[in-house]
Amino acid sequence: MLTLVERVIDMSRMKKSTVLLTICVSTAIALAILVILAITRTLNPQNFAIGCAIVMIVSIIVMALFLRRTKESAEASGTMTASNNQISYRSKHIRVVLILLWLVFALWFTRGGSWVPRLIGASVLVLFLIGTLLRKANGSS
Repeated sequence: MLTLVERVIDMSRMKKSTVLLTICVSTAIALAILVILAITRTLNPQNFAIGCAIVMIVSIIVMALFLRRTKESAEASGTMTASNNQISYRSKHIRVVLILLWLVFALWFTRGGSWVPRLIGASVLVLFLIGTLLRKANGSS
């Protein structure tokens, strides 16, 4: 099974962004199909939850394998230059600003709703924000 996944994710033929986008889009399509099946009552709620869990676990495994292979190839090719560090630093700040804007707009659009779902959504965004802030920029110190 892993050799098939490794054959599909061949670093020499595809760019990193293309593979990551393909993994995310295929996960979204699979989840959308499950949602459509659940809405049409073809899939009961328990099977829907199991299907969603399987799709997410498979996508996490595939993404982890891909990221591990890209990290190994990056370590073999050498270290990052100063310009790449500067670009990573800027993109990190852009991600932080986008997450904060997303949080503000999400709270604004859901105003008047119940607090529990809003707080759960806000806590997920805060976790993404913390992960973005604590993550080292592409292996730099």
